Amino acid sequence: MQKKKCTETKNSFMRFLFLLIILLAPPVRFLGGTATQPLERKTTSEVAQQEPLFPSTEFLLPKVVHWGGENNISTAWDLGFDSKQNIIVGGVKHEYWSKGLLLKYSPAGELLWELLYQPNDSSLGEQAWISCVAIDSEDNIFCVGEVSTGMFLMKVTADSDILWVRPFGAPYSYPWEILLSPDGCPVVVARSGIGTALLAKFSPTDGTLLWNLSYNPTPFYEEGYALTIDEKGSIYLSSSTYISLEQMTMTICKVSATGDILWEQTFAWYDLIKGYGLIMDSTGNYLYFAGKAFLTGEGRTWDVLVGKLEATTGKVVWRTTWGAGLFDEGFDIHLTPDGSLLVTGRTEHYGKAWECFICKFSATTGELLWEYTWGKEKNDECYASALQTQEAGGATFCLVGRSSSFNVSGVALLLIFSDSDGDGLTDAWEEQHGTNALSKDSDSDGLSDYEELACYFTDPLNSDSDGDGWSDGKEVAWGTDPLRAQSTPYRRKMFIAITVPLTLLLIYGAIVAATVKRLKDRTRLT
Repeated sequence: MQKKKCTETKNSFMRFLFLLIILLAPPVRFLGGTATQPLERKTTSEVAQQEPLFPSTEFLLPKVVHWGGENNISTAWDLGFDSKQNIIVGGVKHEYWSKGLLLKYSPAGELLWELLYQPNDSSLGEQAWISCVAIDSEDNIFCVGEVSTGMFLMKVTADSDILWVRPFGAPYSYPWEILLSPDGCPVVVARSGIGTALLAKFSPTDGTLLWNLSYNPTPFYEEGYALTIDEKGSIYLSSSTYISLEQMTMTICKVSATGDILWEQTFAWYDLIKGYGLIMDSTGNYLYFAGKAFLTGEGRTWDVLVGKLEATTGKVVWRTTWGAGLFDEGFDIHLTPDGSLLVTGRTEHYGKAWECFICKFSATTGELLWEYTWGKEKNDECYASALQTQEAGGATFCLVGRSSSFNVSGVALLLIFSDSDGDGLTDAWEEQHGTNALSKDSDSDGLSDYEELACYFTDPLNSDSDGDGWSDGKEVAWGTDPLRAQSTPYRRKMFIAITVPLTLLLIYGAIVAATVKRLKDRTRLT
């Protein structure tokens, strides 16, 4: 009888403990989305983390700037940043005699000054285009462009004063890119005349030609498109060879700082290939290129071509193509701090107008992470882009080109994708939705605005989305639900404070009961 009462007492105690655990346990809600950190306990400061650069197209919105109008038909061909994050744009104002166009914008897109250049030297002809720009450490601007008699190199101060202009190249030439070498010298890649890829290095002081390399290894038509320079001054050149109207190869070669070819690799994966963009990673081990390839399958379309090479040999690590329409061209490529590639250009959807595009790829595998297009009713084209990142995590990514959506004839277009606070949301998106573009955490709850919107679906303007007295960041750190008032860290703490001692007590009781039983069994046997 006594044994039966003890058993009933124990069962009652276990039922009581089980009910207590159920009552105190905080409700669990499995949140959708991909969290940027696991939901174990952390301090509030540990919860907020640096977001990947532009992690999602959902929060990608540009500030749109254009120059020109009914009487100012224009195109923007290239851009760069100065030391104050001002945006320098080079292009052309289309008139009877075209003029070189140079624009300087503030980081916010306010026009600071404009310069129209028309040659006054009869040796240059009557018209000019500014095709490419590069900015030195003193914010001087080197412009390279096309004139009637060939090409020109021009140096302009930060205040728009022209210091000098130097002609070079043969008629019918066109420059594709200009970069500054580690010693500050402008290096230009171009098509020289009809059928030769040209690489030239100039003095930054007065524009004197230091050396040039005419690259034409075959009897066919050659054209130089892109270059990148490593920390030792070695130059990597991308060019294409027109073997016939139906066959074109891409060649990438390494050139020493003095103009000697060190190695070259020619690629013929498709019938027609062009490589417009070329960059090197910070280690100097890999090259990445972007361009276009003509796919001769059922659709016969131009697609964007992206690839990765070993910088020491030119060996292919991976390559991939992307196509959203009938005609797609990749003009520029950038490597981001989070190990991704941003490729930009233009895409023509079947029967529709041109649009600007951005594609984000994994630099490791070439996997497409996302794609984004921007365009209005008429043609909107991107010809170049530039990326500037800050150590704190912020970034500015700009695209330039030409738009017919604001003027039937076309105006110079500038798209500014700024993320000043590095939270993964562009400034234009934050301004439109009311969050603070200068703070990762608008409501100071320990979660970044991106985490609140994309991962936990909380309100980035309300530190306590469910109104339970606990901030969203603290609830995430404790693993409770920031969208449910009944789920709080207090209940989690009470749950731990009561269940842990009771569990230990049960374990202790079980050990004591087992020990007593063994002693009784021994006594009975003796």
